[in-house]
Amino acid sequence: MKLGVIIPAAGRGSRMQREDKKQFIELADKPVLHYTLRAFQGWRDKISQLNIMVTEEDIDYCKNEVLCGLDFAGTPVRVLAGGRTRRETVRLGLAALDVEVEQVLIHDGARLFVSHDLIARVLKALEQHQAVTAAVPVKDTIKKVNSAGLVEETLDRDSLRAVQTPQAFSCELLTRAHDSVGSEVRVNDDALMVELLGEEVYVVAGEERNFKLTTPQDLARARYLLEEVEKKTFRR
Repeated sequence: MKLGVIIPAAGRGSRMQREDKKQFIELADKPVLHYTLRAFQGWRDKISQLNIMVTEEDIDYCKNEVLCGLDFAGTPVRVLAGGRTRRETVRLGLAALDVEVEQVLIHDGARLFVSHDLIARVLKALEQHQAVTAAVPVKDTIKKVNSAGLVEETLDRDSLRAVQTPQAFSCELLTRAHDSVGSEVRVNDDALMVELLGEEVYVVAGEERNFKLTTPQDLARARYLLEEVEKKTFRR
């Protein structure tokens, strides 16, 4: 089956508390999104189409700066305008996939440390399931709290997972989810949209270092990890 990849990177990243968008913050002289895309270079023989979704004003910057130095030879790469929300951005990315693409993998543009092994686990599971997400066990005790600040319930930590991307789907299923779930419903990821259809979502083991760049603390962690990655690459 032909595989498409969508990288949503059209968000503003307000929680980063910076003027510049988090996906374009430079780490070691390269934008964050550059490193995210670099992780998919090793899959270019498997990817039939790569859709990078940014704001319209950032399309030229992405083509000229973010993609600079990356090699996706043989893989059609399209830099396209996303929407006002993540959901709208993914929907536009889906609509822009060629009709022969039957499966789609979606990965957040601000998760720059996604590994080859994690992508492989998600795609392997997609061979048997129509919807797959990466996730990691929750470490802290989670309590449900009401609007008055009182604990309503302590949830069973053993059954809880913190969801990550990549997520992968049958294109038919994900398109149906986007078409069926009302626009008034608040959704944070594509797996939830599939769940709302009553369809199963299979979970594979994510990775702790596959965190999403969201806060200034995440940025400091990313700088440290990237230095370690680049050191190991240089030693080779």
